[in-house]
Amino acid sequence: MFGELQHTSEKDLRLIDDDVEWSEARKKQVDQFRAVTANSSNQPHPDYYNFSQCVSAQGCNGIMQEFYHTGLNDTGRVGDGQIHTDIRTADLYYHENKKIITLLQDAFDDVNKERFWDFNIELIEPPHMCVYHGTNSGHYTWHMDWKNVSDFRRVISMSMLLNDGSEFEGGELELFHGLDSEGKPICSTPQLQKAGDICFFKSNITHRVKPVTLGTRVALVAWAWGTWGNKKLSK
Repeated sequence: MFGELQHTSEKDLRLIDDDVEWSEARKKQVDQFRAVTANSSNQPHPDYYNFSQCVSAQGCNGIMQEFYHTGLNDTGRVGDGQIHTDIRTADLYYHENKKIITLLQDAFDDVNKERFWDFNIELIEPPHMCVYHGTNSGHYTWHMDWKNVSDFRRVISMSMLLNDGSEFEGGELELFHGLDSEGKPICSTPQLQKAGDICFFKSNITHRVKPVTLGTRVALVAWAWGTWGNKKLSK
């Protein structure tokens, strides 16, 4: 499906300028999502695509080594550009590799067509490598990858596991789709267990990376930018 790919700061719910006000408002949102998802069930949902081992383990290792040795390193930041360890604890590596971006472009285009999302994709944001350590409960709590310039925005998000699930515990990617008719949360946990497992989902879906309790989880994340056109922002 992805051609050569087979062989080889997320935006929070809203941005508030004042740091204190941002933190207080963000905490309320986080508490709300934690409350409604406390007893969530893992139900499949049509608004994400999950594929197994789209990149070989060797290819994933190559991506990791390139980001580790060439990328710019930063401690995980959130929507206001500041560090809030209660919201996000992770090491981030930034590296703009044209070959990887080209391959991801093909993957995003394929998923966009096959999933019938049919967004107007115009560019791929350079991917980040996120490293979550069990030693400090690496995580990223509920947020959306919402980032926009007028009508030009992130429309599809991608997360690819770069190391094997046997190397860590916890760290599940969880998607929140809303509430059912009985008011119960509808959540999904894409199966990202092997190096090269990948998930695509709409960028307006609230999601989180649960705390890593042991070992280290490494993931590559990227976003397709474009326009929603006449599509509703609902899921």
